[in-house]
This record gives sequence, structure tokens and C-alpha cells, in this order.
Amino acid sequence: MYKGKILDINNEKLLLDVISLDINNELNNQILIFQKVNLIEKTARKIQVALYQKGLYAKKTFNDILYKSPKMEKLLTTAKQFAQSNSNILIYGETGTGKEGLAQSIHNASQRHDKPFVSVNCASLPPTLIESELFGYVEGAFTGARKSGKKGLFEMAHTGTIFLDEIGDLPLDIQSRLLRVLQEREIMRIGDDKILPIDIRLICATNKNLKQLIHEGKFRQDLYYRINVLRITLPPLRERTEDISLLLDYYLNKYGQISTKNLATEINRYLLNYPWNGNIRELKNVAEVLAFIYKNDISLDDVKHILDDDNDISSSNTSMLTLPINNNLKNMEKTIIQQLIDKNYSNDEICHLLGISKVTLWRKTK
Repeated sequence: MYKGKILDINNEKLLLDVISLDINNELNNQILIFQKVNLIEKTARKIQVALYQKGLYAKKTFNDILYKSPKMEKLLTTAKQFAQSNSNILIYGETGTGKEGLAQSIHNASQRHDKPFVSVNCASLPPTLIESELFGYVEGAFTGARKSGKKGLFEMAHTGTIFLDEIGDLPLDIQSRLLRVLQEREIMRIGDDKILPIDIRLICATNKNLKQLIHEGKFRQDLYYRINVLRITLPPLRERTEDISLLLDYYLNKYGQISTKNLATEINRYLLNYPWNGNIRELKNVAEVLAFIYKNDISLDDVKHILDDDNDISSSNTSMLTLPINNNLKNMEKTIIQQLIDKNYSNDEICHLLGISKVTLWRKTK
């Protein structure tokens, strides 16, 4: 089959494909296929719109990644080279380092950029639904199954990229099935007897030591070597300190149109030396609070207060809050909110710390 050629016939552009038929080992016949270019373009646009509506596309590109550290420069150069390959990629990185953003950038720089990008958080899938979500099912496969069946995420990623985040959290039985999918490049829906060939690019990510999980019998060694063809390790923010001010400036401006220039020298020094265990995600949250709550009037104590309070709430520090024993959840909610009010927290601070909206806070305190 020859590559498509564009012809101009009667002021209309046509795509010509020529297929040669091999009969008795002789090329005796040819089929000429003509397609209107404008119809092909309309079909392609419909497919793109459908993918966007389903959320099966990658938003981030390499241009969206903010950095100025040499370590990130080297890493992204490697990632751009990997994007041109179809080999499986394994991304290592702590929580909040931007593993999915990097995976999306790789997809958008690859030859599959106009194809689906399906993101799966393996840790968030309920154990009873993992198999059906990944591989799909047919009508009557189990009680509660849709009458029309359901496509699995691998099937939805056909011709594109599937991103498996937190791959280390997959159960062993699903790991076995995933290994077969990667080896055979085909899937079978639950309850079906038909094989479906798939063409996918696999990118996996984890913040766990997979070799340690292999040693503990929690991760298949053969699967590890199947997914670990090309490897990228995203550095934590504390190892790319050159980027902290850049990222702070970006998010402060995004949320409040201020920058690190509005912050006192001692605050900038404190933020640069802060360990940022939550990495970019934590920095982003802190910048949002600084911009919305304190605006330009920010003290070092305010900054320490925000960072410490985030840690106190997340670790349920009982020195900050006391809860009544043998009480129901509704009353415990009231107790927490009332204690925060008594400690002179503003409504904005309470909403941020508890992860609720102002409307929800108003309803609960009405």
C-alpha cells in the first residue's frame, strides 16, 4: 500500500490510496481509493471533540513545565527523546513532583499526540472494580453489569497512551493480567470470548521502591522489567531549589497577582530552606493561601502558621483540637469548627484547613 497522495481534481482535493492485491504471488490488480480531504478533516475534528468531551486528552506540554535548574534541564531533554519512542516508560518521583504532567507532556510530544490519553490512578480504583475498569466487560458478565457492556480503559486508550499512576498499588492478580496484555498486545473483556488487539503506549509512575516490593512479594519481577524499559526519576523540590522562587512567583501571580518581591527577605529565605515534603503540590497550596488570605500584608509568623497548620491538621494533632469521645460525626464536625472559630481562625482559613467551601461552612454554622 502506497502512502496517501493528495490530488486536485475539478477544484476539489482528494486523497488517493493505492492498494496492490497479491494473487498467486503476483501483483495483478490494484484498488484505487479516493476520499474527499474536507470530509476526512471533518471526521478528524469530530474525533478530537469526542476525545475532549470524554476527557481522554493530555492538557500539559513541555512548555508548561516551569524550571531553571540544570537537573530539570537534563531530565526534560531525556524525556523529549523518550517521547519519540514507543517503548514503555517508568517515572519515579515523590508525591507532588508532577509525574502526570510529565507523562502528558511526553504524550503530546509523541507521534500519538492526536490520539487518546487515558490516565488511571491505580491506588484509587476499588479492588472489586479494578479488572472491569481496566479491561471492560460484556452484557451479563456479572450482577449489575450494563446491558450494553462497557469498554475498559485499555480499550479506550487504543492507538494512544495509557498512564498508570501508582502502579505499585496494583493487586498481584491484576499485575498478572497486565503482564499478559503488555506481552500479547491484546485484551479480553470480562465475560467475553473474543480477543481485542490493542495498540497503546504505556507510561507508568510510582513513588514506591518497586524493587523492595518485589523482595516483599508484592510486585511481579517480570512485570517490573516489562514496564521499566525507559526510566525517568523526577527530583523532589528540595533538590531543585533554583526552581522554588520561580514556582512561587508563578502561583502567587496566578492566585493574587503578587510575587516574591512583595515578600520580606526573611520570608523568601524561609521558603527557600523549607523542605517542601509535598513538593510542587504543597508549594502551590501555600501560594494560594498567601495570595488569598494575606495578600501583600504577610509576616514570617503568618507563613510559619500556614505551613505548620497544614501539617497539624493532616496529622490530627490533638494538642490543637480536642474531640469528645463517643460522639457522632455530625457533632464532631461542629466541635472542630467551633474550636477553630474560638482560636480566631478566619472563615477563609477554616475553609482551607478543612477543605470545604464558604457555602458549606455557612450551612454547618447556621
